[in-house]
Amino acid sequence: MSSSLSNPKTFTGGGQAGVWNDPLNWANGAVPGATDFARIAVSTVLNGPIEVSTLMLLSNEAVTVNGALKTDSLNPCESFMDCEGAVTTFNAGSSLHDAGGFIVGIDAVGTVIVDAASAGKAAAVVDAAVLKIGQHDDGVGTVSVAGTLNVTAGAYVGGTGEGTLNVTGSGHANFCNLVLGNNTGAVGNVNVSGNASVYSAGYLSVGTSQNGAPGGVGTLTISGHATVACDNVIGVASGSTIAMAGGSMVAGPDGNGLHIGQGGTISGYGSVSAGNHSISDNGTLASAGGTLLVTGNIFGIGAVQVGSGSTLDLDASRLTLPSISFIGTGDTLDLVTGVLGSITLTGFGVGDSLVMNGIDGANWNGTAGLLTLTEGGHMMDQLHLTGIAANAAFQVTHGSAGSVITLMPSLTSGTHG
Repeated sequence: MSSSLSNPKTFTGGGQAGVWNDPLNWANGAVPGATDFARIAVSTVLNGPIEVSTLMLLSNEAVTVNGALKTDSLNPCESFMDCEGAVTTFNAGSSLHDAGGFIVGIDAVGTVIVDAASAGKAAAVVDAAVLKIGQHDDGVGTVSVAGTLNVTAGAYVGGTGEGTLNVTGSGHANFCNLVLGNNTGAVGNVNVSGNASVYSAGYLSVGTSQNGAPGGVGTLTISGHATVACDNVIGVASGSTIAMAGGSMVAGPDGNGLHIGQGGTISGYGSVSAGNHSISDNGTLASAGGTLLVTGNIFGIGAVQVGSGSTLDLDASRLTLPSISFIGTGDTLDLVTGVLGSITLTGFGVGDSLVMNGIDGANWNGTAGLLTLTEGGHMMDQLHLTGIAANAAFQVTHGSAGSVITLMPSLTSGTHG
């Protein structure tokens, strides 16, 4: 902690409730000014406007902010600090403008709540240069945003401790860059739900690696109608996960698309897009629980899986993958007709479906393990299938989603892989 924090002016709450400038609320009657360090160690309501250099909440207190609060220190390791069990609520109509570090959970537990609009007052707004949630090994921080959070420099959810960012309702969180699990041993969780949105103008890293070895672990959960968008690359590191439960995620358009590292996972249902950029899959990309629409050319050495009873819709003109696996039964794989690349399908069996537009015939060569799909007698695609009996037969039916290719059950006893 910097030397500028050595002489705090301490709020004791002995005067008029919520009146910052009442000397009776301060030890020795010393009301802090714009260049001072203020420390609050009791539960209170703070009615703005308030301006200090640094504000620290250092006890198990509950502090409610009404009006405007400004913390002017440029130090990215201080400015506004919520720790030691403190809970800070920014009510509707309130704001924080933090010039340095907005830190929640330093060596202990800290909680910040940014409220939605209420009773005719606008949603609370927190503007910060740097965000650190869960700072240091024993730091556990939680920030819940139903209003607006804007961070103009680095944002770290799980610095070397554990951090959680919840963006809920119609809340918005906007970042320059966002990192979940910044250092070895750190845990970072971001949950985006309802109609909320998260946007990063730079990169979004879910988990990190340190010199090729696993670093921090991150989990990004997107649910409901929530959206997550990043102008540059979205990366998922080893041991880290993006869990889709509805909603959408967009990587690009200015960067390198979406990268799933070895040991990283994207799974669930909803929409994942890399725009005009590619998806590098060296981990696991899997549908589960519904339909997962994935837009973007996919390459890599990782796994692509169609989960039991789910649909994986790959909107890609090129696939360069070892295989696509059907897991369980009742799986549906939706592919673009005429997709480029060599595709091997494993685990395909009775009850599973392939959906491709413009197909009217399916010819099976059991010896070669090759399914040739035709339209008007012209070859449209060839797919390699494993685990299918040599005498199997396929049928093509037509529906609103496209041509559905299925395995005839009368000829396939015991062949489901």
